[in-house]
Amino acid sequence: MIILVTGADGFVGKNLCAALKNIMLGNDRRFDDVKIDEIIGYDVKSNPQTLERVCEKADFVFHLAGVNRSENESAFREGNVIFTERLIGLLEKYKNNCPVMYSSSVMAGENTAYGKTKEEAENVILRHAAKTGAAVYIYRYENIFGKWCRPDYNSVVATFCHRLARGLQITVNDRERELRLCYIDDVVDDLIRLLSKKYIHTAGYCKVETQYSLTVGGLAGLMLKISENDLCEDLPQCGENTLYSKLFSTYLSYLPPEKAVLSYRENQDARGSFTELFRTEKNGQVSLNKINPGARKGMHWHSKKWEIFVALRGNGVVKQRKINETEVFEYTLSEDKTEGVCVLPGYVHSIENSSETEELAVLIYASEKFDKENPDTFTEDV
Repeated sequence: MIILVTGADGFVGKNLCAALKNIMLGNDRRFDDVKIDEIIGYDVKSNPQTLERVCEKADFVFHLAGVNRSENESAFREGNVIFTERLIGLLEKYKNNCPVMYSSSVMAGENTAYGKTKEEAENVILRHAAKTGAAVYIYRYENIFGKWCRPDYNSVVATFCHRLARGLQITVNDRERELRLCYIDDVVDDLIRLLSKKYIHTAGYCKVETQYSLTVGGLAGLMLKISENDLCEDLPQCGENTLYSKLFSTYLSYLPPEKAVLSYRENQDARGSFTELFRTEKNGQVSLNKINPGARKGMHWHSKKWEIFVALRGNGVVKQRKINETEVFEYTLSEDKTEGVCVLPGYVHSIENSSETEELAVLIYASEKFDKENPDTFTEDV
């Protein structure tokens, strides 16, 4: 299958082309029945004379190109209507029934140059379907957000992310205005399903399956909360498929590269150092424990908390003994072994650096983040 993407250099186009390339290279197995031989990107920088050649080859067209901002009303007609008419005319010249997906807008039909020309372009697509029997899919998108979207243009999420990531204030004029948001990965997945035989598609007007509703004020509140999160303190709950996790990922994509460095607080004593790396509200924490040559740490037990020790550098010995019993179990930690030691609840434990010259660095997962008010840590020697 040869796929033509108009507007390939735009926000949706970049994300879609990247996803299609992953499928073509076999890197995305979710759509294993979609066989892509070539992806042709066409945008405003392309040579107009090549359009006929690429239309002759295309087996499916994602028509994302269009004009949504201009001080010249004629630009809306040229970019939305006339270009669509030319595209459809060439498809009908070579492949009468070529399927077309069209990226329209929720503003289509409004009494503006943009709204009128988007509706006219829709009608061009619909006439193509009526004339040739080709399947056409028209999406009236609202607010799409995600990585690579241009700030200060037509996405409030992109603008908020860009400004907050740089420590700038955001402005909210109408806090109660309702927004409907679509995440770019959900949009792209929805488009790729049009190519898959695993899904049954109804041609005509379509909607993205996953959408979110909230006010501008609600969005601003979420974005402020996200921007104030310190990744060196508590990691957000982002494992689930939620609006919050998608907004968090989007925000991070707008961080200046120099802000990608995280500085941790290292607590040191004569035995070495201990650094909390990641803490979560529900899934415990990860820490880095550095132990000086010949030193020993631990000598305590936990009532319900459990831990996993993994050597990153050096060699050591973990000892643990069940409370009120005498048998001591020993385990070797080594940078040469991809192994971990699980420290059990109700067991006194210690960790000792076996070397007299080299530092031992151990990654520790704890099932609960440390709580000063309820540390669940009781001193006792192994």
